[in-house]
Amino acid sequence: MSRELNLRDPVRPLTEGMLAWASQLEILDAEVYPLPGGQQRRTWAPDARLTHLNASCSAKSSDVVTYYNHVAALRHKKDGLVFIVFRETKDALLAQQRDPDKFPLWLMESPVKNTELRTFVALMVQKPRPGMTSPYDWLSPIEEHFPNADWMVDVLAYTLIRKGLGAQDFYGTRPKA
Repeated sequence: MSRELNLRDPVRPLTEGMLAWASQLEILDAEVYPLPGGQQRRTWAPDARLTHLNASCSAKSSDVVTYYNHVAALRHKKDGLVFIVFRETKDALLAQQRDPDKFPLWLMESPVKNTELRTFVALMVQKPRPGMTSPYDWLSPIEEHFPNADWMVDVLAYTLIRKGLGAQDFYGTRPKA
């Protein structure tokens, strides 16, 4: 599993070495779009709360559910490492919270639910290709390559927040770069 980025709480204090590593990070892509491999064709009857998919609540093979959206791609200039930041979608949250009595539609559509969408970061090991069925066909957990990656994840979260890409929905504002 990828490492969850905590964009809601402050990151740990950064050392000079961490800031030096952060200075080598550049944003390659900051567009939000479905993450390659983070979609799945829906072959089951949709949750009745997913009214945007199909009013008749019958499964169509043409319906595609997106579980993760690409948020940003960062490259470390010196090492050539590319990190992909991606975020859960409301459909992923709905898939996890299926009890309509406990999670009614009005609650699921509330902006407060956006604060529960988790953001992850992973290391890109190859370029995505069409037909990939999982994000892990082209992404790898950072910990597999860097066992003590906690500091690296903190630096990536810090960089995203400083660049204004880490939306702080919980606080209702985006930080200024």
